[in-house]
Amino acid sequence: MDDISLPSNIEDLATGERASGSNIHSSKVDAFALFNNKSDENPTIDPPSNFDNIEAFKTITMMLDVLQLRRNPIDIRDNLKKGTKGPAIKDSSDRQEIRTLCAFAQLAAGEHDIAALATNRISTDGSELRIISCVNPLLKDPSLTTTSKNKEDRVSLPEIHKASRPECAEGLTGLEYMGIIIKRWKRPTSSEHLWILSNALISPNGQHDPKFLSDLIPNLSKYTIAIYYKNIARWFGDKCLSLPFRNALEKVMPTDIPMLQSTVKPPHRLSYEEVNDMDFLSGFVFHYAKRLEDPRLIELTTEFPKLIEMAVDARGKSPEYSCEVYTNETRIEFHSLLLELLGLLDAALKALTDMDEETANSTNEGAEQFYSNVRRVDIIGYALQRIATGRAFGKHMQNIETLLLPNDPRKNVRAVSTEHSKAFLMHHWVVRTSGSESESKTTMLLPESYVNWLQLMLRYINAVEVLSGYVTSHHFTFKSISLSTLAVPKTTNTFLPWTRLFSDNTFISPEKGATPSNEDILEFLDVGSKTDKEADELLSQLRSSLTVDDLKKLTGITYLNIGRNARRILAKIDESTPFSDDIRAEVVALCNVLVELPPREQFFRNLNKMMAFEGTAHCEMNLATLLPAFTEQMTSEERKSYYKNINILSDMQGFGHVIGVSEPSCPSCAIFLEKLASISGSPSAFAIRGNHGTISGCSLPPWTPDRFVAAMNARLGSILRQGLIALMQEDSYSRKIKLLELAFRYRRTDLWTPT
Repeated sequence: MDDISLPSNIEDLATGERASGSNIHSSKVDAFALFNNKSDENPTIDPPSNFDNIEAFKTITMMLDVLQLRRNPIDIRDNLKKGTKGPAIKDSSDRQEIRTLCAFAQLAAGEHDIAALATNRISTDGSELRIISCVNPLLKDPSLTTTSKNKEDRVSLPEIHKASRPECAEGLTGLEYMGIIIKRWKRPTSSEHLWILSNALISPNGQHDPKFLSDLIPNLSKYTIAIYYKNIARWFGDKCLSLPFRNALEKVMPTDIPMLQSTVKPPHRLSYEEVNDMDFLSGFVFHYAKRLEDPRLIELTTEFPKLIEMAVDARGKSPEYSCEVYTNETRIEFHSLLLELLGLLDAALKALTDMDEETANSTNEGAEQFYSNVRRVDIIGYALQRIATGRAFGKHMQNIETLLLPNDPRKNVRAVSTEHSKAFLMHHWVVRTSGSESESKTTMLLPESYVNWLQLMLRYINAVEVLSGYVTSHHFTFKSISLSTLAVPKTTNTFLPWTRLFSDNTFISPEKGATPSNEDILEFLDVGSKTDKEADELLSQLRSSLTVDDLKKLTGITYLNIGRNARRILAKIDESTPFSDDIRAEVVALCNVLVELPPREQFFRNLNKMMAFEGTAHCEMNLATLLPAFTEQMTSEERKSYYKNINILSDMQGFGHVIGVSEPSCPSCAIFLEKLASISGSPSAFAIRGNHGTISGCSLPPWTPDRFVAAMNARLGSILRQGLIALMQEDSYSRKIKLLELAFRYRRTDLWTPT
């Protein structure tokens, strides 16, 4: 390959302009500075031969991110949904392991948003359950970081870090320490958190020890809330993806709730949903009615005598007893109680987030207040979790569907999907609400969308129940749990200029004779990028220089109601005096409308903002490339070239092919895991929970063999080409922006004839 010049500064990286006197080899050294820091005691690796391809992969995923494809590149999939048959999910043991590992991952992520886990469950000798956890080395929300000096953030090669026992935990079991720390809160480090979590799930007296069984869920639940209350509050209060559901529910007046049209007789055998309904009656309604919980923690204004009567009546019945919780007699009570519980949860989370955690450890009053707030969230969360997973909630949503439709929150979710493609909630929303191949075909029923929304808000409480149920079941035969962290290097912020990406067929190779060619695409990108910059500059000039004569010329333009707005402004002004501040504000608003573009046509604007790579190699990618299901299939040459100085492969022996992730994987990860298995010929394809439909800018582990990187570039590069070709065929963006440029540069309204 010929030497090519690379930009000498970040701005050039974004625009693709080349800097003289700089070549690709010198950029390699800078990009891999983290791996070649000689002051670090860790061993280092040389820049691998796959560097160019990985830099190209970053650029491809970044461009796909800003392109906002109308169709998902691969099917959205949830491999744990009933009736689904995802890749490698061939038996119930894999599905059970995915479910358990996803719950582990949700609770093990700690200060990180996302974690991926693998286990030795299949190949174990039965004594110790070993779990390896990998987190994204680049944090999405620095405000949630409490231990910025974690050693796993400063490695230059992948390493395994053992969990560390907190100093104050000497002589205590994990569950005992968990019960103590939540009453005098001091946030543990990531390493301490893993020790607490893994040891709390094991009883030295056996998993069926009565005290262990009685303390496990209460302590684990309150500890989980103390660790993750900021995350829960952030999602529950999200103004785009959560508040619309709550607001729509609040607008349903109890007196408007219709009578049930028909009553479906419960099945002979208790369903999972009915069990949760009974737990709601016995575990919350009965407890509240009999004041078995501290009344200072939760005081309800809603009256629900019919539900209390049901709860008292069910108390003495057999475990197989069930009743319809949602009836014509309870429908108004149920709705009012639901709304009050949602409001109380919001208030309790706000009380926690408003506290300074230091006071929870430094003063008795602060410790008591923090613990009370945690208990309040725990009680309300338990009640809402029973509702969310019960039969009654689904029936209620079906019954009031017509009352919810005028404020349908699904519209908000679809609108926000393109603007916040990397939002954490959006990832879950797409997976949980779409079984279709593309977002355009999503036909999620409104009642089910509410069920999924509430379950998502309470995902941590559900994870507690999944884990506690697993470690106390007959499936769990281990004597101990070992939770370690796979620490991986941070990703550099460099990426290949998009001009280089399409300058030839090195990175993206279309089929022979395919049209348009990469050169055609490059020309389109170049013209669009430059035109957008010029239009931006023109807009700045217009904001300060648009005159009365200019406004008069605009009055005949029907496009985007420009003429009507211009006439409205003219009617307010005196031509002999300068614009007032109010009029100037309206003129500026008109200028903004002139270049206002729908999300689909903001591609070039976003392309010009690509100043540096801000993503990372996702945790499941890092983990999979170090698991024996993949590494044992590598050639000896690949092992020698790409895994030089990586000394942890022997420690990874025994870990299986199932990967649990705290949130659904991105399409890039799903494709990558498929490629690892198919290209290497591995007998065990990687099994994951599923994937959402939004590609975001990401990288690949630097030790990934080049044939796999090239395969990823070919797959995602093809998707990128198709998306860009579709944009070229529309041709609306470049025409519109060019008309704007010409019309206002030469003050010509004749260019605004609609076409």
